[in-house]
Amino acid sequence: MEAVAWEVVLFVISVLSVLIGVLGLPGNFVPVLAALIAVVAGDGSFTWIWFFIFLGIAVSGEVFDQVTGAYGAKKYGATRPGMVGALIGGVVGGVVGTIILPVIGSLAGVFVGCFSFTFLFEYLFSERSTDESRKAGVGAVLGKAAAMAYKFIAGFVLIIIMAWRFWRI
Repeated sequence: MEAVAWEVVLFVISVLSVLIGVLGLPGNFVPVLAALIAVVAGDGSFTWIWFFIFLGIAVSGEVFDQVTGAYGAKKYGATRPGMVGALIGGVVGGVVGTIILPVIGSLAGVFVGCFSFTFLFEYLFSERSTDESRKAGVGAVLGKAAAMAYKFIAGFVLIIIMAWRFWRI
């Protein structure tokens, strides 16, 4: 297959993976894999430096995604148990939401899980009032929304750079 055809295939797969990354999946690593394939193929569109730039952007999205929900909870008054609840709730909510209703359920599950677990961990383990626990839960949801936005933007930065590197757009 011609080099341009491979580039198109890698690009389309990368775009799709970034789009499903909204569901909490690490879709930003597919463009990283595509960059690695381009480096190894040696077509000149990617170098090892670009590969490591892609890897750094993708890793930053994942780290930001995992930490920001807990940080949002903390910013709104959560204690350590509430921050742990935000981390666990985002993961559990995403999994349960995906099982119940793929795509929409995944996204809703992340937010519901993040709020619920933060609220419950604050209320049960830190013995906070319902108002304090609710406030911490709202903070966790806001943090998670910011994290998802960052991760989505990082993915599209990868896609834009990939298009530029492949086709010098």
